[in-house]
Amino acid sequence: MHNIRNNWSDQRIETLIGDLLRAGVVLAAIVTLMGGVLYLARDGNTRPEYKVFHGEPADLRGIGSVISACAACAAARDWPAAPASAKSDSDSRLRSEHLGAIVVSPGAGPD
Repeated sequence: MHNIRNNWSDQRIETLIGDLLRAGVVLAAIVTLMGGVLYLARDGNTRPEYKVFHGEPADLRGIGSVISACAACAAARDWPAAPASAKSDSDSRLRSEHLGAIVVSPGAGPD
């Protein structure tokens, strides 16, 4: 057992952590590169439309209304979530309609 502790020196642990960090950076670079290639392959030839600006709805332009909408969405969910077998299709449909109404209805909260 004493021999195992000798194998885990500070130098070896630092090398291991460095290798893990290096591998993580390489993996992140590969994922980013793949995402960029896929994006350009799919949407590389389209030109963005800058003539018309489509902003957020008026009821979501202030911090108060955004917080109110987030709180209403959180209150409309089951916390903790009920098992899938306990929910019916009509309940989930009504819940999604209710959440959609919260987000897009005018005057959802103070600006």
